Amino acid sequence: MSFNLRDRSFVTGLDLSPKELTFLLDQAENRMHTIKAIMVATLGS
Repeated sequence: MSFNLRDRSFVTGLDLSPKELTFLLDQAENRMHTIKAIMVATLGS
């Protein structure tokens, strides 16, 4: 999947500005790290 900003409406299904897309991608990355930390804490490393 491409995150080329020219194709942002096709990729996300929404018409987002580059700033909004960056915010959403940052939130997704933060969520991923949180989930990984919870998994390590509960399941061990």
